[in-house]
Amino acid sequence: MHQNYYGNNLFAPENFKYVEINKQPAATCDNFLNGVLNAKNILCSLERSLKKTQNYEDQLLKCQCKHFHTTNEQHVFSNKNDSSEEKCVSSRSSEDLANDWASMNVVCLKYHYEELSARYDVLLREYDERCNLETSHKETISRLRNRMKRNHTNLIEANKALLAVGEKYMKLRQKKLIEKEWFEHRIEQLKQRIEDVVRTAERARLELDDQLNNCHEDNVSLSLLVEEVRKCNLSFLENIQMKSNVYE
Repeated sequence: MHQNYYGNNLFAPENFKYVEINKQPAATCDNFLNGVLNAKNILCSLERSLKKTQNYEDQLLKCQCKHFHTTNEQHVFSNKNDSSEEKCVSSRSSEDLANDWASMNVVCLKYHYEELSARYDVLLREYDERCNLETSHKETISRLRNRMKRNHTNLIEANKALLAVGEKYMKLRQKKLIEKEWFEHRIEQLKQRIEDVVRTAERARLELDDQLNNCHEDNVSLSLLVEEVRKCNLSFLENIQMKSNVYE
């Protein structure tokens, strides 16, 4: 049974699978995506602000052109000698009104321009902060990836070491099983020999007892000697039987 179990290559390399985790924590990925989306929103807002600034600059240019055109017209009207005084007064009133309106437009446009410039500066700072944050996240992700690669390499080395230890263990285990079987077989042989020795000693004792019984017992000394021999044979047989029981 052990030999079949070893033959299945339990610790073979093909029975081990590596699972590569290429993935950053979900929170890190979400933060990175949110940073990218925020940067995209900032860029879109900057684009809209630039378009509004361009529109305001176009309006300012139109107002300046209109003011210049009005000024020229008033200058032409003032040079006409045949114009009446009422027309001159009306012309000056129109000129003042146009100047006031143009000045008001310039002030409004300047205010909007300054507001947009300040907002543009704020957005630029936020954009720089987001870029720095994104760079920091990229560096963190790079460090984590390098750490993951090192851990993956260490796991591969540890797995190879475990495979080598497993193969060595299985070889030693197989060797131990073979030696165990050899010793068990050797013990069985020794037990069989001990049993043969015990049976042989038992037969020899019985034969010796028969021979001693056939001896003449007229002589007292001889009788005592025969009795001592009989006791020694019995003790020897009991000693062999006890050793046999101990080995078992």
